[in-house]
Amino acid sequence: MRAETTEQVRVARNPGIAIQGFDPVSYFNEGEPLAGLQEHEFRHDGATWRFHSEANRAAFAKDPDLYMPRYGGHDPVAVGQGTARPGDPDFWAVRDKKLFLFQSEETKRDFELDPGTMTMMAETTWPYVRDTIAP
Repeated sequence: MRAETTEQVRVARNPGIAIQGFDPVSYFNEGEPLAGLQEHEFRHDGATWRFHSEANRAAFAKDPDLYMPRYGGHDPVAVGQGTARPGDPDFWAVRDKKLFLFQSEETKRDFELDPGTMTMMAETTWPYVRDTIAP
């Protein structure tokens, strides 16, 4: 008998590359996700971050916490429900100077209906959810 799974297996194309190689600063400065380049890499918090420009790399190096996605890049809606679901860099929002990545357009829409409540729920459950994520 074969075991069945309810989730697709996600395999990182570039292990160790944060947010699939997108430039986290570009969400703030350019208002859209831009692909980071290998020549503008920066190691931080156990991951390699890529940037579209040297200026974006320098901005991140100066204040990484400002630019890193909340909840380790996990979907805040799922985090608020007590689970870790990787966010997709194509589904995103910047609210209150914070970057949020979502699993899908649907969870992004759910978040945008009531961002205050969704953020409060995620903030409350994140310490517990974070402890369930394998290093």
